[in-house]
Amino acid sequence: MKIRDKLLLGFGFYIFLAVVLGFFAYKEMQAITTRLSLVETADDITNNFLEVRRHEKNFLLFRDKDSLQEFKEYLSILKQNIDDIRVEIIREIGIDNYDMMKKTITEYEGIFNKLVDNYKVQEQIVNRLKNIGRKIEQRLKDKELEIFMNLKSLEKNLMVSKDEATYKTFVNAFESSGISTDYEVKRYRILVDSFFGLYKNEGDSVDDMRLKARDIQSFAENLSKKERADIKA
Repeated sequence: MKIRDKLLLGFGFYIFLAVVLGFFAYKEMQAITTRLSLVETADDITNNFLEVRRHEKNFLLFRDKDSLQEFKEYLSILKQNIDDIRVEIIREIGIDNYDMMKKTITEYEGIFNKLVDNYKVQEQIVNRLKNIGRKIEQRLKDKELEIFMNLKSLEKNLMVSKDEATYKTFVNAFESSGISTDYEVKRYRILVDSFFGLYKNEGDSVDDMRLKARDIQSFAENLSKKERADIKA
């Protein structure tokens, strides 16, 4: 074999070797880039859910439209992020855990929507209590008016405290008032009962929602940890 052919063969081998090594390096770089992207998405899921929780708490405190809208927007982003890496999530935590996470998010959203509806009905009842209270005040006289105004005071205490003891105090005062047979006063009592029932349902729903939220946050944090562990492996 001529020297030129040997040189060409040698250079050709090194070029081929460089191409092969470059190909594998490129594939490895692609895998790392993809993994980093998955870590970022997993972190986004955790951060988005923290934003969901923040606006959830703001809405529970202030019941304002802005917090409600922000809650819905961040929850929508959260669900989209989860759908975007569905295959990777299933690989990391398994199909059963993935389905459980999706189900828990759906239940969490459903409880929140139930609370929103609860607050709307509460607002309606408050307005009805104000209207019927004014009518009764205008109609009753002397001792009966004094008794009813005491009931109104207990009603206001109930709206602030929202507890069973205050409700029972109202009920006892109502039943011993001597005006409990009045038609409109009866309607007033029914509205107060409905209002307290909504309060109790609200408390139960808030407790359920917080349990669901803790489960979702646990899923999100575990996913992020697993993705980071794969990077280090």
